[in-house]
Amino acid sequence: MMWKIIFVLPCFTVLVNAVGNHEEGSTSTGGPTPFPNIEDWADSLEEIKISDWSNLSTGPSPNQKDLASDALKNSGCPTDIVEVLLLNSYIFNWPDHFKERNPNGYKTTFHIKYLACRRIPGAPVVYVSHISNIGVPEPGLLFVFDKLE
Repeated sequence: MMWKIIFVLPCFTVLVNAVGNHEEGSTSTGGPTPFPNIEDWADSLEEIKISDWSNLSTGPSPNQKDLASDALKNSGCPTDIVEVLLLNSYIFNWPDHFKERNPNGYKTTFHIKYLACRRIPGAPVVYVSHISNIGVPEPGLLFVFDKLE
């Protein structure tokens, strides 16, 4: 019995040290602190011009959605808008002036090319702010690309 305790003790020590001591009020997520509001977060993102819209995903796959979610959280996106932005990444949730219905579903309109886009680091994703773009609903749109230059 004693040998079992001696064998388990180093494993317990490693686990305790890996978890660490957390002071009250600290977070264990390890990610960046979310910005307090959309404006500050959007200002922290690089504004980019999209030249190739052919890689835009009008219905992100589960993998793309997971990558976008992680990228949003790692960019400091306010936590209260992450899920809304992920829902707004699907074309059927976009305003009508950014999409056209055709027999095969939806396609984008030329209006989309004039939007001010901000790059989300870590994934082929851009944020379109309602503050910088007329006709974009709050809290904005998320465009997920298959690849982004």
